[in-house]
Amino acid sequence: MDFEVISYSPFLGEPWLRLKLGDWRGRITIPVLLLPSGALRDSFDIAAWGNEHRAKDVGDLFPEPHKQAICQWNEKSEVLLGYVRISAIVSAEQNPTALKNLLPPFLRGLGPVTTYLCKYLISTVKAKYKDMGGSREQALAVLGELSSALKAGSGQHLIGGALTYADITMAVPLKLMVPVGPPYNSLGGSPVGAAFDIPGLLDGFPDLVAWRNSIYRDFFPQAA
Repeated sequence: MDFEVISYSPFLGEPWLRLKLGDWRGRITIPVLLLPSGALRDSFDIAAWGNEHRAKDVGDLFPEPHKQAICQWNEKSEVLLGYVRISAIVSAEQNPTALKNLLPPFLRGLGPVTTYLCKYLISTVKAKYKDMGGSREQALAVLGELSSALKAGSGQHLIGGALTYADITMAVPLKLMVPVGPPYNSLGGSPVGAAFDIPGLLDGFPDLVAWRNSIYRDFFPQAA
């Protein structure tokens, strides 16, 4: 199907996106899928829509017998993402260089203006995710569940013998905890630096790092 990918910047893109969504006060997050029938604003919903419209020879990411289990893994992924967001905010406050890399290139060398924009970005992210954080203990518990589930199964996929959305939703936050490496360690065209690296969290789970790497290598586009 034909589609267009639009890059998003918190400073330049938010007014346009709010206009498209008709939402001037609520929390705005990406990705967003803009359809003639309306907008899908959750990654799970976007993936489910794509799955429903997949080509006939493409595997089913949401097999009917496993939908409940996939939803449960998606909820566990949100716990990990919540902790990643909180950790990223803390790290970014202590690492201005990493934070600047998240700005558009032409905004990175403007002295006091850049400093103000970085502080604004931090405050915006804090406000956006203030009620969606997770603790390190919660994150470690989820990582333990993930490791146990993989060991109890095939070791390659969480559900059944093929890729499902459960694998995808759990692999993504692991990428943000420790970067995968080129070409996957980018965010909006900028390298993901220390602000999105959480030292020590995956030290006790080398199996998860290897599993995540295999998921990205085998199933994610090289241009991601």
